Amino acid sequence: MFTDFTAIANRRYEIGETNYLDKITAASKQQQIRLNYEEAKKNSENAYNQLKAIIQSNDSLTIARQPFLKVMVLPLEIENSTSINYYQKRIDLLQAELRLQKQQLLPDISFDYFQGSNSTLNTNLFGYQLGFKIPVFFWSQTAKNKVAQIAEEIGTKEFEVYQIQLTTKMNALKTEVTQLQKALEYYENEGAALSSEIIKIANKSYKNGEIDINQYIKSLESAFEIKLNHLDKLNAYNQAAIAINHLTL
Repeated sequence: MFTDFTAIANRRYEIGETNYLDKITAASKQQQIRLNYEEAKKNSENAYNQLKAIIQSNDSLTIARQPFLKVMVLPLEIENSTSINYYQKRIDLLQAELRLQKQQLLPDISFDYFQGSNSTLNTNLFGYQLGFKIPVFFWSQTAKNKVAQIAEEIGTKEFEVYQIQLTTKMNALKTEVTQLQKALEYYENEGAALSSEIIKIANKSYKNGEIDINQYIKSLESAFEIKLNHLDKLNAYNQAAIAINHLTL
């Protein structure tokens, strides 16, 4: 678009319809946009290479280019999140260790039954044996039991704090997604059409000489600002949706 705009400005300068300042302004604007485009291409290539490094692949990747792709927010309950499950399993382990330490304090009772024969007595012998073991290092085991109990209490408290923080983060993300969704609906329902209309009228008005170069540039910048704002909002929405779908602190 700015290439055509520059060509028109050069032609007008050649036939004396505009001045040299308008001509170099058009060329400068085209150059600025070209540099921004090259920078965007380089950033895209860097992101592509980073993705290959993350998945540890030397092969070429095909990126599905779906325009204005919105990430779907998956239904998720805090209790079913991976991080919450980790903390719950950790508490289960600490509780199992505590039960084990408590069992070490209990006396060990054993009962045996035996049967044999005695050739001298010429009879069979039957017997029972009852064992009762008491821990020798009682105080040492009591200390271990106390340590396990404290560890279990700390684990439970950490879980409670983590659950509160995770719930707070999820609620904030849901609020953000709701707000961004409204912004996206504005663009989809009004903004896109408004941007296209501004570009259409600006091109027509400039070609017909109804507006000068500064008005033309401002009109295009206003139209593309709407498009860029939409992409920024879409990116923010997708990032929030991804954060919800893979919720963690």
